[in-house]
Amino acid sequence: MLIGSPHACAIRYGLAPATFGMAVPVFWTVTEIHSRTVTDANGHSVQMYQGHGIGDPDGHGMPLTNGSLTGGDFRVPHFFALHGIQVLLLITAVLAALAVESVRLRDEEVRARLVRSAALGYPGLVAVVTWQAGRGQSLIHPDTATLLALAAVLLLTAGTTARVIATAERPTAECTPPESPTADRLTAECAPAEPPTAERPTAGPATARPAGIPEPSWPAR
Repeated sequence: MLIGSPHACAIRYGLAPATFGMAVPVFWTVTEIHSRTVTDANGHSVQMYQGHGIGDPDGHGMPLTNGSLTGGDFRVPHFFALHGIQVLLLITAVLAALAVESVRLRDEEVRARLVRSAALGYPGLVAVVTWQAGRGQSLIHPDTATLLALAAVLLLTAGTTARVIATAERPTAECTPPESPTADRLTAECAPAEPPTAERPTAGPATARPAGIPEPSWPAR
């Protein structure tokens, strides 16, 4: 795997949000911001550091993740950040599939730059949902401030992505057309072939030798 390849970029830039995602549970278990006491099955009181949520200590309602639908929940940024590598690798796979149809995406450097563009916006998304959870706000009930922050992240990512695509150069290498309808479509779009070279002029008709002048005899080789 090349250092600048799209896969390498996805893994390299996905490590930072993944590390942050692993640190989020440590934060909410050691800070004791919302310490509480629960009762176990035997009726004994058990001191807890805190719940997952803010405003809703336990957090409940979301399918699969069981995140809170009624308040902030730090499991939301934990989930988004921890799976950043998988998201970037999925983007890499989608770009590779689109390269079959798009000439500009066939350049590996262009795809790597698009992955870096997505890696620029993804930490912004993680930051927004972390800020949202810290304010006791449910993921599915964002307020105006959260929506504006998400819009800013989206516009920044879309702008950098559009710039990468706009500045990508079409390949100019010559290629041959497919031999059959089922041939690889990667050769379907090519630069026009170089114009054929001019043909060498053919020798004109031999002129008649004047009478009395013998034909030259050349030594046989």
